[in-house]
Amino acid sequence: MHESHGIDEGDNLDDMLRAAADDYCENPAIFVKLLDDSEKPLYNGSKHTKLACVLRLYNIKAGNGWTDTSFSQLLDFLKEILPDDNVLPRSSYVAKKN
Repeated sequence: MHESHGIDEGDNLDDMLRAAADDYCENPAIFVKLLDDSEKPLYNGSKHTKLACVLRLYNIKAGNGWTDTSFSQLLDFLKEILPDDNVLPRSSYVAKKN
């Protein structure tokens, strides 16, 4: 369970996944990918999952009015400084696609 700024991200993520299950019944592969990303560590030994990290970064992007270009630059930099086995997307396009 991850605590951040008084918000229990684990419970919020579980609630979001349950809601998504209903929305993705027509295309279960999308839901399976979301479920997999909700359990996949960002890198070996990380306490953060791929999905939780990408969602949090998107919240920062949206809250600050960042462009897709500036967000891609941030993702690219983070990808470079994280351990080599990290699964963070390298661009805004890839993050949206996944």
